[in-house]
Amino acid sequence: MGVLFFSFWYPTNENPVLGIFIKNHAISIHQSGVPIKVLAVDIKPSKRIYNMFSEHNIDENGIETHYIHIESRFHKWIFSTPFILSKIIKLYISRYIEIKDINTLHSNVLFPCGVVANSIVKKYNWDHVHTEHWSKMDHFIKSHLFGYLGKKTLREVKRISAVSVFLKNKIIPFVNEESKISIIPNVINTSIFNYCDLPPKHRINNTIVFTAIATWNRPKCPIYFIKALNEIQLKSDFTIILNIVGEGVLLKEIKALDLNFEINYVGKKTSIEIREIFQNTIYFLHASTIETFSVVIAEALCCGIPVVASNVGAIPELINTSNGVLSENSVESWVDAINKVLITSFDRNLIASESAKKFNTEKVGDLFVEFYNSLEA
Repeated sequence: MGVLFFSFWYPTNENPVLGIFIKNHAISIHQSGVPIKVLAVDIKPSKRIYNMFSEHNIDENGIETHYIHIESRFHKWIFSTPFILSKIIKLYISRYIEIKDINTLHSNVLFPCGVVANSIVKKYNWDHVHTEHWSKMDHFIKSHLFGYLGKKTLREVKRISAVSVFLKNKIIPFVNEESKISIIPNVINTSIFNYCDLPPKHRINNTIVFTAIATWNRPKCPIYFIKALNEIQLKSDFTIILNIVGEGVLLKEIKALDLNFEINYVGKKTSIEIREIFQNTIYFLHASTIETFSVVIAEALCCGIPVVASNVGAIPELINTSNGVLSENSVESWVDAINKVLITSFDRNLIASESAKKFNTEKVGDLFVEFYNSLEA
């Protein structure tokens, strides 16, 4: 078997975190022993009418990686036009990718990638498998001009993987057989995110440190836990400190509040820097109106940090009574949930070990091997 792993969301030098969860899937497949090449398409705005260039290399993980870069003032139109994209990508494959050992095209995210891939496989007579990460996939099918192509793609692909049961349930109405959908979670780099051995007391110097990480735009809703922490601080004899990692428009509202506890706004951080923040974190907080997986929750769990999070989307698949507390999205519910986590005894080492078993690179790679092998069944 040889796999061409195809994505429009993939890290670049300019944006090293774009689609990093998709790259981590590619790494897990490569390390499992499946021959894999990556084809990534990067479309971005420019003052130019149109400019395209490409590059290919062996990346730091030993994966042959091809990039097609497209710059245009019409970038949104190009991104949304699968027929144009199909021609560009077919031409690139014919010129620059050795295809004799490829028999499977693995697309990531339904539009435009999955739809474009469904055209490409017809030219080369490859199997088409697909991984879905996109929470708005069903909305696209129902409302977009090319939604019918998305539905057609989901019916025609040989196999589909979803990163959560929540996302699988969104896909089911659009496929001809539910049995072709597998659950394969996102990968957590457990060489970085692993057990943080905090002092045995829940409170360090009578201080409880919380951490929250996100790109602070909707659908995130941090105001719930901010106001909840403020209420808790007013009635407590301990000191609350909250680390907020990341940037976004929602932070403006929080910075304008008169709060009774300290917030450290630390901005964007690398994985190594986040790991250092986790070393002193007692609890992790995450509030949102929808999540298809939540890598940041899984990273916290792999470090053994109990989590309080919104009871939405795929989050309940990650959180149980042994590793955290779920909250409805109201300030009152968040107050109750945080108070509950404060009085609950958690085995942080067990949280870390159980999470690592589910999300480490080797485990996810094994799941992808099973996924590909099912094509021959």
